[in-house]
Amino acid sequence: MSSSLSPSPPSPTGCRAAGETPGIDLGLPRDFNLADHLLKRALEAGWSDRVVFVCKDRVVTFGELDEMVNRAGNLLAGLGLQVEQRVGLYLADSPNFAALFLGAIRIGAVPVPFHGMLRPYEFRYLLRDSRIRVMAVDADLLPELGGILSESPWLEHVLVSGTCSEGRYPSLEDGLMDASPELQAAATTLDDAAFWIYSSGATGFPKAAVHLHHDPLYCCEAFARSILQLTEQDVILSLPRMFMAYGLGNSLFFPLWSGARSILLSRIPESSGILEACRAHRPTLLFGSPPIYRDLLEAVEGGASADLSSLRLCLSAGEPLPPGLLTRFQEKFGLQILDGLSSSEALHVFVSNRPGQVRPGSFGQPVPGYTIRLEDDQGQEVAPGELGTLLVRGDSTSPCFWNQHRKTARTMLGSWLVTGDKCTGDGEGYLFYAGRSDDMIRVAGMLVSPVEIEQNLLAMPEVQEAAVIGSADEQGLTRLRAFVVIPSHLDPSRDLSEALRARANTEQSPCRQIRWLEFVPELPRTVTGRLQRYKLRDSG
Repeated sequence: MSSSLSPSPPSPTGCRAAGETPGIDLGLPRDFNLADHLLKRALEAGWSDRVVFVCKDRVVTFGELDEMVNRAGNLLAGLGLQVEQRVGLYLADSPNFAALFLGAIRIGAVPVPFHGMLRPYEFRYLLRDSRIRVMAVDADLLPELGGILSESPWLEHVLVSGTCSEGRYPSLEDGLMDASPELQAAATTLDDAAFWIYSSGATGFPKAAVHLHHDPLYCCEAFARSILQLTEQDVILSLPRMFMAYGLGNSLFFPLWSGARSILLSRIPESSGILEACRAHRPTLLFGSPPIYRDLLEAVEGGASADLSSLRLCLSAGEPLPPGLLTRFQEKFGLQILDGLSSSEALHVFVSNRPGQVRPGSFGQPVPGYTIRLEDDQGQEVAPGELGTLLVRGDSTSPCFWNQHRKTARTMLGSWLVTGDKCTGDGEGYLFYAGRSDDMIRVAGMLVSPVEIEQNLLAMPEVQEAAVIGSADEQGLTRLRAFVVIPSHLDPSRDLSEALRARANTEQSPCRQIRWLEFVPELPRTVTGRLQRYKLRDSG
């Protein structure tokens, strides 16, 4: 299963590092600064007066953004931030986020977005791991941090965005206003570190994927051009946040590259707020995740009014899109959802369905510029229909995890990235997700994919969310345990549990039958919406 722009995968000898990474030749010079390139390219294209961001009642043009980026870079440099040093961004999606992110890159520093709504111990870990020198924080998030900011021996400056009652930290907005609007870009190269993206921590503490100055442009050419066919006439509404690799590409890199307009929502609103944003801003592309599309559908089926007529594409990533949800959404709105597979390490979507070529239950085919490979435990390529570990090759993949050499050695195998996803493929190159490597369940000597069992449950109208893990029975043997979220109007009774379990087990082999089915008010997820099965296992 390789993309049309890539040669056949190497023979499975374990020597995956041989040769150059295949794919798209960006034709960039060795001396290169990502932020400087994107902004100068936009101004040379005549987009200076063109709107790039709309955030609440604030409108920012490309020309205004260029000045904001210069001011942000000068502000950070004035605080002593040097090349390769880190600046932390604990900010909602906003023009200020974009200015600080790009301003740091323009001076050769490294912006590090922090996940939204971190718990104290997570924030403390990220501060220690990243060793950031400057931190920008939204005023409404500052009280949650308590004294944690003062605990870091590396953190020297804190900037607060918005009105802050504490008054002990300087204002980000005042600092930007006072900084010079003129800035000379740092002499960086294609292979310098440009920014970090922390993984969502689906299996524990997050780790920082290091990304280089050329990586985002590869995603723009591979996905925004080849799959989205993005132009300056498009309006983007991305519900995934900019602290995520997926949201960062959607809301920041894609509009800067294409001239499109990006609608920035400071927080993900309820379904009614999303529908209102669609009415008010008339987006042509909507980026979301399966829970978001489920909630939108249920809101409209419950009587909410919706006008999605401006949309030409709906995109989904983060977790598999249930086929039933895809079908219901398409029947209701006449819109297909293009499901795809992305990761922090690959930076954006590298496997995707195409417009008019959506295969329900599949992530689609490799995006042009990427090669994928499915291997067994011995490193041999598996045949179509067989389960394998997914590897991807493309020039946007991270070269390493920060300060994690063992994980880097296991994950970055030369030009190949081991995603940790278990998948099957068909003869046409479509990829079908079966779960994470550490989520697979061995029952009676057979490997069982929890995702397949969950999809069976999600096909039932009574089930909103489902998670399946392995649990030991009274004899110590592994059996399947399901955790299910049901609508609030249903009674979580024993009879309903047994009825759902019986339906799920119909025509299933013994190793794929659910032994226990429990109702829970919610499932544990990361801030990016990824299911954390390990927490369910640990709770048992």
